[in-house]
Amino acid sequence: INITGPGRMGIAFVSVNGASVSSVTIDSVGLDTFDVEADQGNEGSQNVTISGCTASTSGPGDFFADGGSSSGKATGHITVENCTMSQPQAGTAIWVRRPTTGTVPRGPFLFDNDTFDCGANTTVACVIDSGGTVTVQNSSLGFPSGTAPYENVYETDTGASLTFTNDTVSGYGAEGTSDSTSTVNVSGGNWTPGT
Repeated sequence: INITGPGRMGIAFVSVNGASVSSVTIDSVGLDTFDVEADQGNEGSQNVTISGCTASTSGPGDFFADGGSSSGKATGHITVENCTMSQPQAGTAIWVRRPTTGTVPRGPFLFDNDTFDCGANTTVACVIDSGGTVTVQNSSLGFPSGTAPYENVYETDTGASLTFTNDTVSGYGAEGTSDSTSTVNVSGGNWTPGT
């Protein structure tokens, strides 16, 4: 699949079960490269696999976003593997957001063997997890040279669970922030802050 210049999302998963996308190239996205969201209370996406993708855009959105204001069905069992961001977008690389109302869980989400270009916008973290279960493993997260010293790798709140396993993380200002209801686990890998 080759997608160039969509006005909003590259691919949006709104109400699906069992979707699989492979070998996709997305360029010049208006907002988010991949978006998993429930627009209405009876929607939500489960069992989605994105395998093998390249994103080359400096758009204002995120590489991967799960959210939407709806408190619809849970979104989860989402896997993103073997994907590469060719340049950072202006938003964050991974953003899992709790619904505006309700307590519908988000996740689990697995990011495996991916390359994330973080840091185009120093007001956001590379990975934001609000009330979701997210694992990033065997992946590379890099920030461009000259990144502001307050650029965070992660930001978690509202009972989030975030795990980094065997990742290479470089060029960041701080590892991140986490509220008292959330957990962040880092095992293995190589974390090198910027200068």
